[in-house]
Amino acid sequence: MIPMRTYIAKMNMAIFLTVAMVPSASAAASKIAVRPEQPVKLFPLENVRLLESPFSEAVKANRQYLLTHDPDRFLAPFRREAGLKPKAQPYGNWENGGLDGHAAGHYLSALSLMMASGANPDGKFRRRLDYMIDELADIQKVNGNGYLGGIPKSEEYSKGVADGRVELMQRRWAPWYDLHKVFAGLRDAYPLAGTRDLDCTEEACYTTAVR
Repeated sequence: MIPMRTYIAKMNMAIFLTVAMVPSASAAASKIAVRPEQPVKLFPLENVRLLESPFSEAVKANRQYLLTHDPDRFLAPFRREAGLKPKAQPYGNWENGGLDGHAAGHYLSALSLMMASGANPDGKFRRRLDYMIDELADIQKVNGNGYLGGIPKSEEYSKGVADGRVELMQRRWAPWYDLHKVFAGLRDAYPLAGTRDLDCTEEACYTTAVR
């Protein structure tokens, strides 16, 4: 009987040799032109529907979880930075320690993805999404310069960096990550959920690029 240690060593060597041969085989195969009858292409999420399964149960659980959140709490940092009184207390942890506002972007993406997947039979996600984007557009108008974000003292920070005070970036957690999440949420809302307002996104992106 072969000792276990020897057996494992031989198996490892066999796996190594097999993997090592893959590039050579791939190189040889790549010389043959491949013309699939149906070219690979992206397809809309709305074209996929789940049958009853653990996956569909996960979607139901996700739907219930998303509906437990308060849009006004996500919007609180944006209102604060615009000099407006928040309609609700902001969420804690990352939403109240330097990355304020980024979760709103995640939430916009989540609502949009759920709508695209057909998990919005009663229109609750649509109403939440439209409400948040309308509120963000109003906040943007109050800012008066196209800016849209919830980073603490964001106006002071943006002007400072624009003036060349790059040391300010070392005192912030991850401001560009924060803004990226917001932009990603606004971006997802347009193609995935068919949001009507794209001006808000374009103006925010332009302002950030100019600064």
